[in-house]
Amino acid sequence: MSFGILADEDKANLNNARLASANFTGAQMHLFITLTAITHAITNVTLAANEVTTGGYAPQNLTGWSASVLTADFHAQSDANPVTFSNTSGGDTPLIRGWWYKDVSTGKCIIAGLFDNPFVILAGSSYTVTPTFRVTNE
Repeated sequence: MSFGILADEDKANLNNARLASANFTGAQMHLFITLTAITHAITNVTLAANEVTTGGYAPQNLTGWSASVLTADFHAQSDANPVTFSNTSGGDTPLIRGWWYKDVSTGKCIIAGLFDNPFVILAGSSYTVTPTFRVTNE
């Protein structure tokens, strides 16, 4: 038997069900600084060892997921409410390279990725991002 392709008409349903699960209703977004290869074997332990530690930084709760929509490139996508990471320290953050969503109830990594453009949060400022989750089968 071969592997099938997930039908576009069901991707949004699958994504909506996933976002309503306990893994996502209690999830947090975290930021990391070390360039780390993101593979299927990545773990929360690996990412947490490289998490931002600048004063004022804290993981942010993911809430308000929108209903999934099918994008032009056939992904089911949902966005959460924007989250803001702050830097209240006396210095800039190290270069922030990536992010991950952590299931707070299990302590496990749900999904992780690298920013297209790594950045620094300057002392006394903040960075706001809109978390996204996509389902695809290509």
